[in-house]
Amino acid sequence: MSFVSKILSQYGESASRMEFKLEKNYEEVVMFLNNSFSSPTHYPEWNLAAEKHFKDEFFYLNAYSENTLKGICPVFKSASNHLNYLKTGIREFTIPYGGWIFNEPTDLSLSSLSLSMNQAFTGITLPSLPEFNVKYSDNVNGFLETLTIDLSKSEEDIWNKVIHSKRRNMIRKAEKSDIKIEKSKDVDMFYSIYRASHTEYGLPVHPFEFFTDLFPSAKNISFDIFFAMQEESISGALIMASTKNYAIYWLGLSAKGSGNFGQGELLQWTAIKAAKEKGCKYYDLCYIEKDKLKHIADFKRSFGESEINVPVLAVRKNTFKILKRIVELPALRKP
Repeated sequence: MSFVSKILSQYGESASRMEFKLEKNYEEVVMFLNNSFSSPTHYPEWNLAAEKHFKDEFFYLNAYSENTLKGICPVFKSASNHLNYLKTGIREFTIPYGGWIFNEPTDLSLSSLSLSMNQAFTGITLPSLPEFNVKYSDNVNGFLETLTIDLSKSEEDIWNKVIHSKRRNMIRKAEKSDIKIEKSKDVDMFYSIYRASHTEYGLPVHPFEFFTDLFPSAKNISFDIFFAMQEESISGALIMASTKNYAIYWLGLSAKGSGNFGQGELLQWTAIKAAKEKGCKYYDLCYIEKDKLKHIADFKRSFGESEINVPVLAVRKNTFKILKRIVELPALRKP
């Protein structure tokens, strides 16, 4: 037994005020989500497809009070040098993360989260919207930002008061250029454009099988693929993921050499209207990175109503920090 393993064997988990359990109780979680304000990233089918193709093991970190399920958070477990990480999403950032959902307003203290000395809980959460019923009283390590549209507003108000005039003009340009939006289930067609576009811009390309496994298995999530058609050619595409409550702009792209005729703006407007017709409360434009991806952030800002904080959590107890330093010592590193 290694020096690190000997240390680990001497410690158990600490007690917590709220009981947290790492489980694979998918049916119970689906029932919980169907009776709560939920996001597509939380259902089992989304996460099981990610587990299959990105290899980290998937669980739910469930919060119980008096043996009653009160909150859930999808997590992926990975290990490195005797250290275990529970993360709110896979390592690939282009797949939106989960985070905590509670069925009643909860001030969550993660200091009470029971972790072994070699475990850490980290990751991106959901946007800070009241419907998700959680506020974090500690262990917030920073914030990302996203943009949302409140779909309870009228279509006219969204068009006139939320969407920037520049984008409205581009939508009109697309319509004058005879660009038509078609809804389709053709994953092969989407993937060919997606692969070419992401390869050109040096972005990660997910396996084709990830999409073909995910879409047919999604019983609780709707995946809508929209294509922008100019004459008989595809000039752009967009995937929207949604539940009964929440829609996410997941992937959007322009076809190589298609030019800019407003197809991106028309695709967004079509998706926003589709989400509203489904009865969703919000349309989430899915993260903005003001410094790294300023052009994309500016595009999303001209559609989003307001910037919303997305808390980033980090629960690393002192014992974990000490152990991390130990395992990173040169003598203990693998050759």
